[in-house]
Amino acid sequence: MDATKTVTRWPYLVVGVISMLFAGIIYAWSILKAPLAAEFHWTPAALALNFTIMMCFFCVGGVLSGIMTRGMGVKAPIITGGILTFLGFFLTSRMSGASTTVLYLSYGVLTGCGVGMAYNAVISGTMSWFPDKAGTCSGALMMGFGASTLVLGTVASSLIQSIGWRNTYVVLAVAIGAILVVTGLIIKLAPADAQFPGPTKTKAKRGEDFEPRDYTAAEMTRRS
Repeated sequence: MDATKTVTRWPYLVVGVISMLFAGIIYAWSILKAPLAAEFHWTPAALALNFTIMMCFFCVGGVLSGIMTRGMGVKAPIITGGILTFLGFFLTSRMSGASTTVLYLSYGVLTGCGVGMAYNAVISGTMSWFPDKAGTCSGALMMGFGASTLVLGTVASSLIQSIGWRNTYVVLAVAIGAILVVTGLIIKLAPADAQFPGPTKTKAKRGEDFEPRDYTAAEMTRRS
């Protein structure tokens, strides 16, 4: 990969961070559950169980994403994750009964699995372009995911106050689903023959030349 092509890898990181920012909204459950408790009078234990289910299927989604990535690349799991996340939020917005079953199946299973699939694939795809900056890349992605509760959680709270929780869930369904689908169309694994910048070599000062070879303990003793 030449110098010009190397520069084009940065958009993948930008797209990855944005997608993680939207996907991380599931951790704003403390904000999103409040109107559900008020309308359906569900107990804190019942709502906490939904978060537990969501986390379990988040892990399941990550495993499925890894399997799909090995055979199909990252596009399929990211787009599938976006569709599942859309369905999860949208179906949650349509709840009408007092039973928590729909909540567990929609937000818990569908949304949890969808975000887990997208999360794993976005990380895999984005980091494949930054083998020389793995720490920077993973840190930026985690920053986006972690900041979601603060950024989008605040937005969601305002939307709930202005347009109601049902419409807020629909807005989140469309926004997150669209972002993840678009991300799936953009992010891809780096080619196997891609060449990335290596570590910067420092030129040795005069008198500091060294031989690029390893020595045994006996050889080092004789040379000292």
